[in-house]
Amino acid sequence: MPIYLLLLGLAILGSYGFVIIRKGNPNGKLFIRVILVTIFTVVIGKQAWSFYQFDQEFNQHAKTVHELIPIYQTLLVLDARFESVKVMGTTAGNGSLMFAGSVRSLQDKSDLEKVVEETKPPIGIAWAVQIQPDAETMAKQ
Repeated sequence: MPIYLLLLGLAILGSYGFVIIRKGNPNGKLFIRVILVTIFTVVIGKQAWSFYQFDQEFNQHAKTVHELIPIYQTLLVLDARFESVKVMGTTAGNGSLMFAGSVRSLQDKSDLEKVVEETKPPIGIAWAVQIQPDAETMAKQ
């Protein structure tokens, strides 16, 4: 929450409290109510501001994800080893890319991770890529 809003609230509270005390309010109930309302307003305002900031950050990450998906889909199409891997957006980590599917070997999975990491993505990456050998590989073992 911007500090100027907090200071403005405290200034209003202080000036109002001074007026109440000056008028000679003997029990100070009005002053206590003003303090409680001000504290409540500041707390609610701070919470609303944090929700607003989270929403702005999430929207920026979502926009970045949607811009990156076609780029990474192209990278996957260029290598036949990654034909079963798909890239999609996910809300994990406040918006990130998710690679899901299967590859034939641990080496293919490592190569995929290396290719993605070399592009230095500006957002988080989630992995759901499994190793499922094809029939030829299984027969050799």
